[in-house]
Amino acid sequence: MKKMLAIAIGLLVAFATLACSSNIDLESIVPIYLNAHHYQISPDGLSLEILTNPENRTTESRSRAIQAIREVNHELGLPDYVWTLMSSTRAMDGRQSEPFEGGTVSWIFHSDSGLEVLYMLDR
Repeated sequence: MKKMLAIAIGLLVAFATLACSSNIDLESIVPIYLNAHHYQISPDGLSLEILTNPENRTTESRSRAIQAIREVNHELGLPDYVWTLMSSTRAMDGRQSEPFEGGTVSWIFHSDSGLEVLYMLDR
């Protein structure tokens, strides 16, 4: 009986985890003000990339992209320290990543292209 209960609980937890990750709609959490050339959602809907400087020049839209990253982080339930890590990343640090419930966020910084953030959902 205990073994059956343990299996049932395990299946319930696995199902709940799967349900949580599959309920994330990346398109719906992208702020409406973000220009289309600053982000891309993969065809399968499992990843979102936000670029702060896709044209390698300083523009007002760069600050909107930075704000969008902060908002997406919040919508995905990422702790505040993730933004602190992102904003303090140097080019020499290379690509960084942090897991979150339902996926992983990865980012890289370059002085010309700015911050590039990739949110990847688990299947």
